This record gives sequence, structure tokens and C-alpha cells, in this order.
Amino acid sequence: MVGPGTRRLVRVLLLAALVGRPVAGQDISRPQPVPVHTCPRADSSLGRIPDGVHPHLRGTQVLPGVMHLMTSAGPEVRRADEAAVIFTVTALAEPHPLSPNGVLSVMVGGAAGRRLLADGTAPALRIELPDSIVIRPSPVTLGSYDGPPQFATAPITATLSPATVTALAQATEVRIVIDSTVVMVSAPVLLSLRDAYRTSLCGYADSPQAP
Repeated sequence: MVGPGTRRLVRVLLLAALVGRPVAGQDISRPQPVPVHTCPRADSSLGRIPDGVHPHLRGTQVLPGVMHLMTSAGPEVRRADEAAVIFTVTALAEPHPLSPNGVLSVMVGGAAGRRLLADGTAPALRIELPDSIVIRPSPVTLGSYDGPPQFATAPITATLSPATVTALAQATEVRIVIDSTVVMVSAPVLLSLRDAYRTSLCGYADSPQAP
């Protein structure tokens, strides 16, 4: 039998799923540091956080008790013709009753980005994982760019199902293929994604489950 607490969490999740981009007049907080929490459920899925490691994420409050956690590539420097990858994972203040959904954002620069912008349609996008696993998220959206042509960057977003977020968080290597452009997700971004998934499973608020 489902208890009232679980039903309330499911209602919050359904509402959170409708929160994609901020709407006019919506009070959205600025990104803030979020400590990575762990719990037995996350440890069994991802392994324990090494002793002495205290990672943080960036999070934005989108609803009371709901936060979007964003991955970080750390201090690495990216060339203008390289692609930047950011994963956003939906987290609750309390432990997640299921698995979180998410969004993949890729900023493609250089000649590849200019080609995508000139074409003007959402590109074919697939995610390749070890063991020949291929994921084709949907929908995929191509945004716009209004800056100087020499710095043109094509913003691409794709919705990630809970099963896809779980597979990505557990993967040791991730390749994103956008038309003919191959983007390798860096190790720091993958580590940050695992931290976001861990914190979502366990809840981002302080709790007895936090280390």
C-alpha cells in the first residue's frame, strides 16, 4: 500500500517534470553550491565516496523541495571549436522514491556548430555507452545563437528519461554523436554526473542519511 508521504513525493515529481525552463514571473533562485550527500542506496549503485573527498555541485531551486543539479567540468579550458557538455538532474530535498529524470545540454562550436545553425533543424543525436549500448533520447531541440559569427555556438538539448540518467551515471565512458560530430564526455563531467545522481537518490537537504 502506498503511503501519503510517497504520494506527496510523486505529486512533486510530476510537477517537477513540467518545469523545464523558467516562465515569465517565476521566482527562480540563483545557482548555489550543493554538497553531495550519500546513502546506502546510492552506495550500492555507484560505490562509496572516497574518504576525505567532499564534492559539491551547482543547484538551482525551481520549486519548493525541487532542485536542478548541474554538472561541472571543473577548471578545464575549452577551445572555441570544442563542444561543452552539461547534464542537469532533477533532485528532491528528500530521497527520490524512483530515479531522477534529466536534461542533456551540448554547446557545439566551430564549423560543426555553424553547420547545425545554418541547417536550422534539430539534429540526429545518439548517446553511445560501453558494451555497444546506444541511447537515442527524445525530444532533441536546437536553440538559436545571436552573437558574433566567429564565435557561433549551436545549443542542443535533449530530454533524458530516468533509465537513461541511471545508465549514464553508471557508465565509465560516454560518447555523444550529433549528426557526424562526435563529442567525448570528459571524466570530470562524468564524475559530476555521478555526484548529481547520488545526491538525487539520497535527497539534497541535510538528513540523517547525509555523511
